[in-house]
Amino acid sequence: MTRYMWTTLICGIAVLAVAIGSASAKEKPEDIIKYILTSETDSAAEKPKFRTPTRSATAKPSSTKPSEQKQKKQEKLAPGSPEEVIYKTAIQLGNASHNEAALSKFAELKSKYPQSVYRDSASVWSGRIHLRLRNVAVALKEFESIAESSGEYPAALFYLGRSHAIQGARTKAIEHYFKLATQFPDVDLADNALIELSQLYLDDGRGAQALEMAAKVIRQYPDRDTIDEAYYLVGKIFERDPVLKDIETARKMYQIFLRKAQRKDPHFAQSPLRRQVARDLKNIERIYFNLEN
Repeated sequence: MTRYMWTTLICGIAVLAVAIGSASAKEKPEDIIKYILTSETDSAAEKPKFRTPTRSATAKPSSTKPSEQKQKKQEKLAPGSPEEVIYKTAIQLGNASHNEAALSKFAELKSKYPQSVYRDSASVWSGRIHLRLRNVAVALKEFESIAESSGEYPAALFYLGRSHAIQGARTKAIEHYFKLATQFPDVDLADNALIELSQLYLDDGRGAQALEMAAKVIRQYPDRDTIDEAYYLVGKIFERDPVLKDIETARKMYQIFLRKAQRKDPHFAQSPLRRQVARDLKNIERIYFNLEN
């Protein structure tokens, strides 16, 4: 490789690192918290304006969403066809945790019907089952087999991120989650990718980036079932991050979470995090505020 090629490669890597690592620099932490805190007030007019991120310049927008592409393809398949029966049987087996039987059925589908509209979905399902069985290397092959033109590609990106995270390859995990969240913001797993990014950044001591990812969920996906995780993560960031640490703000976030749960707000009332939030709030009040409940 020539010196010029090496320079180009290094510059390209640097640009990618900046794009991933500095994306959170758009909003100041105090602006994010102000937005979240004022969202609890009754007057919507008092809420500060919050910029909505534009789509990445590297994104490849499509006139048809991946889910719609998949649906249109499946509509061409006659209901009750042999491949559909195999596919649905495999899913039922997978949902019942009959892992080996499900994998066998998905393999049968891909072997008998290599051009099936269910093929990529079968690969995602197979990969997820292999992750469940901790066969991460096999799972990676399943997810990597899915082309960018496939309607299952966003799901493949998410599970590629999860696979690399399990392996401890955090940079690769971040790359895949970031690509999903920026290029496919309308798919179901985009908010999940942001939550995973926030947690990874928090664990790495990169609080500002963790905060930006969680805040995106709060402002862009308020009706999705990850919203409780986003609020909890914001509180945890201000409790744990060495740079942003602000116990009073963490306390406020936990209090907001519990108020939402008491009001029976969607995704808060039945949140599996509710007890953890109550414990964390009680703990910081005991340590930092000398309050005992």
